[in-house]
Amino acid sequence: MKKLVMGMIIGIVISLSGAVNGASHAIEVLSFYAKVFVSGHEKSMDPEYVIVNYKDHAYVPIRFIAESMEASVDYDNANDRIMIDFEDMNLLDLQLIDDTSFGGVKLLQSQKEVIDLLGKGDALRGCMGCGFNAAYPEKQITVSTSSYTNDLGDKNKVVRLATKNNEDHFLDFKVGDRIDSAVAILRDNRFVAIEYLSIYKKGDLTVRLLDENEDHIIDEIELEVGLKPSQMR
Repeated sequence: MKKLVMGMIIGIVISLSGAVNGASHAIEVLSFYAKVFVSGHEKSMDPEYVIVNYKDHAYVPIRFIAESMEASVDYDNANDRIMIDFEDMNLLDLQLIDDTSFGGVKLLQSQKEVIDLLGKGDALRGCMGCGFNAAYPEKQITVSTSSYTNDLGDKNKVVRLATKNNEDHFLDFKVGDRIDSAVAILRDNRFVAIEYLSIYKKGDLTVRLLDENEDHIIDEIELEVGLKPSQMR
């Protein structure tokens, strides 16, 4: 058999809420089993969806792929058009970044601004790719900046920020709250769980909830932008 080509966006299996006006004809397809990964993370497919093989091409439901990428899909019944909208797809929620501050420090703040605000803190080791990695015990936070320029252009800016201070909030939860309550809030805000790492991701923003005492209570909140989840310490 020839090598299967994955037709991700032009899949012939389309989930629609209304009837289809356009002319159609029967074709013969075969059910095709495959796991689907988006940006390196496996996506679970609902039973209503199926991957099929047609003429040695694998076709994935367009709604499943689009929504896995935080896009919306609608069918324009009057004009026989499938509408894919990436307007809601947010690689980095800058408003959320701007609304979040741990100890007076924000993600993407410059290294100079942090030092001017809090000093150099206590230097920490063991952070690959960090230009500046320090703890501020009086604020109960740790701050890391990037030593290189990536797609976000964040060289010498804060890319990792963590707090153990129960006065610091992220969204509507804080240190000391229950893990399950925080997870519900994250999911309501369209963060996707990466279970095996116990982290939650929305675009280029990653959140990790640490439960050091294993009592289902948040002991530390860690935020990170612009790095892969596997690079989190």
